[in-house]
Amino acid sequence: MNAGMIDKVHYTQNIFRLLMDAMARPGSIVQLEPYAYKPKEIDYPFRHFIGVGLTLLDQEVSFHVHGANGENGTVREDSLTLVQDLQLLTRSRTRGIEFADYVFVPSGGEPNIDLCQRGELQNPDQSATIVYELEEITIGERDSVNMAQVDESVHSVHHRIQLSLQGPGILGERMIQLHGLHESLLPKWQACNHEFPLGLDFIFVDRQGRACCIPRSSLFQWEVL
Repeated sequence: MNAGMIDKVHYTQNIFRLLMDAMARPGSIVQLEPYAYKPKEIDYPFRHFIGVGLTLLDQEVSFHVHGANGENGTVREDSLTLVQDLQLLTRSRTRGIEFADYVFVPSGGEPNIDLCQRGELQNPDQSATIVYELEEITIGERDSVNMAQVDESVHSVHHRIQLSLQGPGILGERMIQLHGLHESLLPKWQACNHEFPLGLDFIFVDRQGRACCIPRSSLFQWEVL
């Protein structure tokens, strides 16, 4: 095994441990290292996002990238780039959103999650995981007037969404703020997870490499800030 392969194995093992820790403690924030895929001088937007894909994907599973097929009437060039890079790095295969094991949503995307696999009662694990890129993830606060400061250099037409989470892995309640998530996605998300253990698991990753996970077992309420 050459040095590059060893580095890749160590990298994905570390990312996997962080994601499992975040999934066990829904709404907690972990810091991911970027994957050294392209030279730093190249403007490549997916340095953290693609590291999650490298960790989760292989030849046994499938994935879908929102925007690569023009779902909302426009084909996104960055989505096409992400498809190509994920295929090159993982040898995983692409499928439609209704069949994919993992659905990757680049920043600003609004996928129709109603179409995603939610599992069956006999096999609830046969459901999709949504990997969603955000502009920023911050710790939430109960008093929205004194909420956590958000980097004002981040420009977005989207609001901040504050989630109040309850369920396994959470002592009482945990608050998390997601900057760049479409509000219209939230009622669909709740509906998809209404019949637990069926539902969707979410992994959120922001441009700074912060990540949090919200499994289908978590209950949440939201407010727009």
